[in-house]
Amino acid sequence: MRTTGWRLEYPPPEVRRRMNIGARQQVLVISRDRYIDDELVGFAETFLDTHLGP
Repeated sequence: MRTTGWRLEYPPPEVRRRMNIGARQQVLVISRDRYIDDELVGFAETFLDTHLGP
């Protein structure tokens, strides 16, 4: 797995609903690529509530 980036952003409505956060709250988004034998097999974005972490 390789982290390809991170950023603060206002999440889309579905993410806000699932995380139970307001429209004006930003989250930390971490993007990752997943590899098997050096071949890209998938990717993911993780949304983290900045108010819950240090």
